[in-house]
Parts: sequence; C-alpha cells; structure tokens
Amino acid sequence: MAFPKTVSVQQIQRQYRTIFDQVMKNKEPLIVLNNNKAEVVIIEIHQFEEIQAKAERYDLEMAKLAVQSYQKENSAGKLKKLNSLADLADEN
Repeated sequence: MAFPKTVSVQQIQRQYRTIFDQVMKNKEPLIVLNNNKAEVVIIEIHQFEEIQAKAERYDLEMAKLAVQSYQKENSAGKLKKLNSLADLADEN
C-alpha cells in the first residue's frame, strides 16, 4: 500500500473542485496539511460509508462476545455482585 498523497490547505482553497474530483475518481485518501502538519483526510463518500459499516460490524461483534463471556461466566457461577467501587478494590 502506497503512502497517501498530500495536499496543502492553500491548494484546496485554490483548486478544491479539481482535488475533490481527483479523490472521487482515484478513490484514494488525500491528507490535508496545514503548516506541514496533517490535519484531516479527504476520502470518497463510499469509502467513508464502508469504514463506518466495518466499525459498526466490529462493535456489534465485540458486544456479542461480551454477552457470550458474561453468559459463560454467569452460568459457571464466577460472577459476584458488587455494591460499590470499594467492593471492586477488595477483590483478590
């Protein structure tokens, strides 16, 4: 994977339409630099939606695993009801 291309804030101010069209055509991220520091990334909308969908699937999978872990530990009698944070600190 090649390093993403960069563009300055000033270039975007002067050529935003050309730059946006390039991002949409090439479907490659473009890092926007301000004073030679990366500030934001421009990506094509479908890539953004794909990233969001992947993040949502990951979150759902992690939630399912947490529920499964809870159910397994609960059925094994490994859970203890805590009434305060002090109870948590007393766990050994």
